[in-house]
Amino acid sequence: MNLVSEIVKLVFAAVALIFFIVQCCIIKPWQKKLASKSGELLLKTESPKITKNIVLLVLCPVLIILSLITRATTFVCCLMSVVAALASYISAKEIVHAKLNGVYQNAIIGSGQFVLYESIKTFPDTSWKEPDKEGTTSLAIQLNSDKGKKDSVIFIDFASIVEYVKVVNKLKEINQDK
Repeated sequence: MNLVSEIVKLVFAAVALIFFIVQCCIIKPWQKKLASKSGELLLKTESPKITKNIVLLVLCPVLIILSLITRATTFVCCLMSVVAALASYISAKEIVHAKLNGVYQNAIIGSGQFVLYESIKTFPDTSWKEPDKEGTTSLAIQLNSDKGKKDSVIFIDFASIVEYVKVVNKLKEINQDK
């Protein structure tokens, strides 16, 4: 291997490692910022387990170090560093959102999504009173879009239909208040 490819590998690894450190350092401030933007908690929803995200966050620097140790091509080593950086971002985001899952005064947080009510175009509706079926249920929310773009839809998963109905009913109350 030549000196230039080694320098490129080192630069990619260093940038990925710095990005990883930044992601780890901003988890708490990120949570505080989202909590303040969200307002008061109105309904807490079940939070997913964050164990896999913590494990993934711990493995990110290992992948970065492996990218430097391996005898793979420069492209593969750089790709490993980029994947580690993206994995650290996704894991940090999931950790932040998992701890804040719920319906708030100004927003809804769930499935790694933070949605302000002002950006919601249509609120969901349901006629279920007392569902008897258990299972994972998704809430589809249509968001407002910028001029000339199509509206986007996000899905927030809930552990059960009962939890889904509680959230939808709380969103109906909020929508009626506005």
